[in-house]
Amino acid sequence: MEPATPEDAINEIKRQEARDSIRLGRVLNERSKAEKEAELLKVSIEDNANPHPVVITLCVIGALIGLWIIYLLVWKPNASGEWYDDSGNLWTIWQNRITGSVYVFTSTNNCNGSTPNAKITDNLFIYDDQVGIWDYNNVILLVAGGGLTRANY
Repeated sequence: MEPATPEDAINEIKRQEARDSIRLGRVLNERSKAEKEAELLKVSIEDNANPHPVVITLCVIGALIGLWIIYLLVWKPNASGEWYDDSGNLWTIWQNRITGSVYVFTSTNNCNGSTPNAKITDNLFIYDDQVGIWDYNNVILLVAGGGLTRANY
């Protein structure tokens, strides 16, 4: 082995500085890439964050209105149809499910169709001076006696 000369030592120091410079360039390049990825990750997280509370509120209100409409059209009891009293007289009842308006057409009193002439509140049926209890199905029992039975029952 030959003794090291000062030029060899200087050349070795220069090679080491060149390797350190290349390594520093790679580290700075990787750091730049990591910073860009972190920024993209922040943007991605912000884009996928929870929706605004107003949007959630509108969705909940829309769902409740939808359920209410389904209730009105499918599940809410409806007195509309043809009914017979104990004397065999035909009563035609039309109930608006949304407003609750009730029109009663009988053989003795035809409703003019412009104003409701009866009222159904829960299961309480009121028509003129007659008050009755509706079983939500096919019978309205009148307090004064007698009752109404739904046709096709």
